[in-house]
Amino acid sequence: MRAFLLKVGGFILAVVAAYAALFLFVIALNVRAANKSCQLDKDVNAVLLGDSHIMWSINDDKIPNLRNVALNAEAYKYSYLKLKRLLAQQPQIKKVYLGAGYHNLSSYYDDYIFGGSFKFFAARYLPVLAGRDYAELFMQSPLEFLRLTKRAINDGLRPGLKGECELYGTFPDEKHEEVYDPKSMAKRVQSQYFAQGKLLGISTSNLHYLEAIAELCRDKGVELILINTPVHGDYFEQVPTPFVNKLNDFVQAHGLRYYDFADFPLSDAAFLPDGDHLNSTGAVLTTEKFRVYHQGH
Repeated sequence: MRAFLLKVGGFILAVVAAYAALFLFVIALNVRAANKSCQLDKDVNAVLLGDSHIMWSINDDKIPNLRNVALNAEAYKYSYLKLKRLLAQQPQIKKVYLGAGYHNLSSYYDDYIFGGSFKFFAARYLPVLAGRDYAELFMQSPLEFLRLTKRAINDGLRPGLKGECELYGTFPDEKHEEVYDPKSMAKRVQSQYFAQGKLLGISTSNLHYLEAIAELCRDKGVELILINTPVHGDYFEQVPTPFVNKLNDFVQAHGLRYYDFADFPLSDAAFLPDGDHLNSTGAVLTTEKFRVYHQGH
């Protein structure tokens, strides 16, 4: 029996070692791919950073010397790691626009930071994650970490082998043509700010890394401007006051420039059903308004 258990144990260790080696191999491929392909043009001196609200709202093709590197579902921890790498490699960047919506401060976002939803996006961050980041993810849930590594291997192998940059997003080519729907908006508000009818708290992780981004920009002599992209008026009216106050307090406490599109009148036809994102029509209008702001400052 002892010999049998030793054989089984040896087999399990071999499988674990092989799996770990494959994961490390995929990480190495993606680091190499990022070093090769994640380079901005030398004339780019400003970047847009954040989640889908930035990614889908501003078309950087229409604005010279600016690059939109935002990615959907990107928490501030991963924006921070991207920005740290970006500023170290491309010192010509002197201005950073960071998406700062009220939803970014809600703890609903934690699932995209180290929860079950992060596994769907983990592969793109392989070039910037360090050992302590993997340790944090493991401590949150060993079983979820196993699912995460499996997904990262599956999603990261092809771009790693092809040398593709997955770290920096781009304004989408496909057109989003759906329009605002009050029922979809109400569901969106509930999912972002409430759980089982109770108000959610502030995401301590997102707030911590928002602080870290502000500090990084100060240390590097880079100007940080927070951007709250347009939301439908009905959506804004339902955002719980604590989240509005928290964002305003953060801006004032850090003396940051803050560009809020709240006074930008857009019709139902400019928003996706959730009222929280712009469709292609809204993006055209918002891009032009932002272009004027950016080139005037």
